[in-house]
Amino acid sequence: MKLASGARAALPHAGVLIGSSVIGLVGYYRQHHTFQITACIPASAGLLLLLLALAPVSRERRRAWLLLALTFGFGLVVTRLALRFAFQELQPLRKRLYFPAMALSSWWTCLVMARAIRQRRAAPPNR
Repeated sequence: MKLASGARAALPHAGVLIGSSVIGLVGYYRQHHTFQITACIPASAGLLLLLLALAPVSRERRRAWLLLALTFGFGLVVTRLALRFAFQELQPLRKRLYFPAMALSSWWTCLVMARAIRQRRAAPPNR
């Protein structure tokens, strides 16, 4: 299956989100010997991105905008949390590392998706 560049950009970002959730789950479990369900939030967003990117759709433009909106919204939340946790000494190091990683991945993915949407809009229609 051939994916448009916007959908292809979502795949590595989904991997970053799922990997960050795994790090959060394992790190919290090693520290407290219990699981924290909030560590699954980035993984659920990553799985939603994967489903949207890989699902067959009739209109590629609609998929691109949905992926961009989801990535942008989650990027705002993660950036806010990254800025909040970055300077708190009481936060574990894993939080101070993977929240900025998720934020940078979100904004890079938004940039790539927006460029792909703009290039598709500027391209002449195929007839």
